[in-house]
Amino acid sequence: MQLSFPPDVLRPVGSEQSERAHELAAKSPRHRAIVRYHQHSDLLQRMLNALRRDTYVPVHRHVDPDKVEVFLALEGRCAVCRFDDSGILLEVACISPEGPLRGVEIPPGAWHTVLCLSETALLYEIIEGPYTVTNHKRQAPFSPDPGSEPAGQWLAQLRSQVAAWPV
Repeated sequence: MQLSFPPDVLRPVGSEQSERAHELAAKSPRHRAIVRYHQHSDLLQRMLNALRRDTYVPVHRHVDPDKVEVFLALEGRCAVCRFDDSGILLEVACISPEGPLRGVEIPPGAWHTVLCLSETALLYEIIEGPYTVTNHKRQAPFSPDPGSEPAGQWLAQLRSQVAAWPV
């Protein structure tokens, strides 16, 4: 869903937008939803990303061109995870509005995923644009396809690794 604003007004990030994002995530088979503040052609993509605990975000990276991505936690708690080329977990950043980490910037070309640790979460996401479906992101070869049986197993294994990760 894209929010529509005249070009010269303030664009709120508040309860109304948060509620709409959570409603969309609750109805989505993916258990997450994006509410966009941008046009696909914009050089800076901005959005609310509502996640539910059972969502699976395949490991991916943004290349061709490389893009920086930023997540700021507005509600709930998430783990942002970075992997090497073979699927080894390298870093975990747990973010929440209460901190101590409230957000994280993902370096260009890094394999990563987001894991919702609370029942629901809301992130403000920023990524370089423009968005084009053909080269926005590439799924990692070690990351199972959404909806597959291996995806559920992979997600459970990642939850265990994140739970055991040193704080």
